[in-house]
Amino acid sequence: RSVLPHSSLSGSLRHLRKFGDQPLGQLLFNSTNMRRDPFELTTIPQQRIPGLQENVIETSPAKISGAEEQACLGRRSRFFLEDRPLIVSEIFLPAFWQGIQK
Repeated sequence: RSVLPHSSLSGSLRHLRKFGDQPLGQLLFNSTNMRRDPFELTTIPQQRIPGLQENVIETSPAKISGAEEQACLGRRSRFFLEDRPLIVSEIFLPAFWQGIQK
């Protein structure tokens, strides 16, 4: 899900109002006038992510032992498109890391 400030959706960037299902990363990294601040990193306890524990319990009850102690990696970065700010935040859920290990 992408949430953009209304002030960033005017002028030459008004096309961002309707970018549909095009990946936001594709829009950002294809832009010739984009710059990015450094990443900010954090860890987020799994129990603080709404709905995550319910999904884990329903799909793989054998794998949830110790899940309360595990944390997810979070990162955010501020982009500027034509000097207009846009913050991108991501949380890497356990399934992401399981996919990398395969």
